[in-house]
Amino acid sequence: MSPKRRIKGNEIVADIKGGMTDQRLMEKYKLSEQALKNIFRKLVDAGAILESELQERIPPERIP
Repeated sequence: MSPKRRIKGNEIVADIKGGMTDQRLMEKYKLSEQALKNIFRKLVDAGAILESELQERIPPERIP
């Protein structure tokens, strides 16, 4: 198994707040949909983004 990659939180937060789509985020950071949802959850837990910002991006039935 390959080692975990590190994604700079401030960089992905800037991309999210800059309006980058989920698809583009997955391409840029080479993430699966599940990995992107996990990152969103971690960013919310850390207070870097708001839960409401997630709900605007992902339909409620897809939020983990």
